[in-house]
Amino acid sequence: IANTKLFVLSSKFEGLPTVLIEALMLDRVIISTDCPTGPAEILNYGKCGKLVPIGSPTDMAAAIIEMLFDENKRNEIINNIQAHKHLFTTEYCIDKFFKELQN
Repeated sequence: IANTKLFVLSSKFEGLPTVLIEALMLDRVIISTDCPTGPAEILNYGKCGKLVPIGSPTDMAAAIIEMLFDENKRNEIINNIQAHKHLFTTEYCIDKFFKELQN
């Protein structure tokens, strides 16, 4: 993942797509199908990666081309990732867990 320009996930369904979190932590531009449970939430509803409909190779290809050639869009996504990825750190999750226990 660390050596990629783009990370593409073309699943029909996911539970917790950990690989998307891993790509986020490495500041990779992500393109993912908008399958139920996972990608939309992890990618902040498209702000931290491109979401495309399931079963649409045309949309997937268009998203890949856009992300390969639109440097401004890639930079925008990377900036959004840097502001969002803290939600997936161990420290944040542990802190949130203990705060929930106190309520």
